[in-house]
This record gives sequence, C-alpha cells and structure tokens, in this order.
Amino acid sequence: MILAHSPDWGNVPAWVGAFLTSGSLFLAFTLLLRDRRKEERSQADQVSCVLVGAAWTDPTTQKQVSYQAVKIHNHSTMHIMAPKFVARPRHDAPPGTQSRMVTLPPNNRPTFGGNAVSASNIWELFPGEEQVLELNTSGADDHYTYAVEFTDASNRAWERLLPSLALNRMLPRKTNRIKVWLGL
Repeated sequence: MILAHSPDWGNVPAWVGAFLTSGSLFLAFTLLLRDRRKEERSQADQVSCVLVGAAWTDPTTQKQVSYQAVKIHNHSTMHIMAPKFVARPRHDAPPGTQSRMVTLPPNNRPTFGGNAVSASNIWELFPGEEQVLELNTSGADDHYTYAVEFTDASNRAWERLLPSLALNRMLPRKTNRIKVWLGL
C-alpha cells in the first residue's frame, strides 16, 4: 500500500527568514528610489516663483485691464533653461478659452553661446539671476490656472503650479500617452 505524503512546507523559522529577507529587499529598493527622486528634485526645488497680479481700468476704453506676473529666481548653482509662464484654461472656463504663454525674453543671449542654437527660443536663467514674466489676462483671470515650466541642467522638465507652489516632473508626451492607455 502506497501512502500519499503531504509536501514539506518547511518550518516556521525558514518562513520568517524568507519574509524578513523579502521585506528588507523591498525596503532597500524603496529607499533607493526615494533618494534618487530627492536628488533629481534638488535643483528644481531651488527655483522660486512668486505670482503677482494687478488690475486697473484703462482710461481711454473704460475696460478692466488685468495681468498676472511671475517672478522667477534661480537659487541653484546651475542654470535653468526655457522658463515659461503658462496660463491654462480651467475646467469651468467658457468654451473657446485659449491657453496663454510667455517665455523668457532673449536679452541678446543665445543658449550655449552657439550659432546653431541661437535661432531657437530657448534661453537660460543663470544661478542667482531673477526674471519677471508678465502675461495679459484681461477679463479672464478666474478662468485660468497658472504654472511656470522650466528645464533643469540635467534636461529634466518641471512644472511649478501657482499659487500652490507644488512641483511636478513633466514626463515626455509618449510616456503620458502610455500611462493614459494603461489607465495609470
């Protein structure tokens, strides 16, 4: 007569050891990713943005004129490229409301000082430098959300939302499409 043997699942100390080993590997991987993200954000965290708005009545047309301005200050030790002040329509904006954007004025400084790149509209904000970008938003202030977009010295694109000052990494468009397709 043949007796069926149950499989040997091991003893309790072996199971505890396996769980602790898996947990320590997971913790090490999580800490590694956290430190990497912190290092990636270090330069972008040192770029400050202050939103300033003003409104007045134009004496000739008697219309309300308003603008939003942002003061961008680069406190980091490296340059940032292509700073832009962007106004995007909110979800409750009237139909046909367009996005608005203003880029850093050239100030006769081509990026990297080369002729090959000087035709583009990419400009740098050097360490310790400050710029003010103004955007005319006449009559539609409450229909926009504001952000400052820039690229750090490691060529990573960032977005700082205003006035909350939340900092988000801007992923390449292809990555965004894949995330949407996967439902992430």
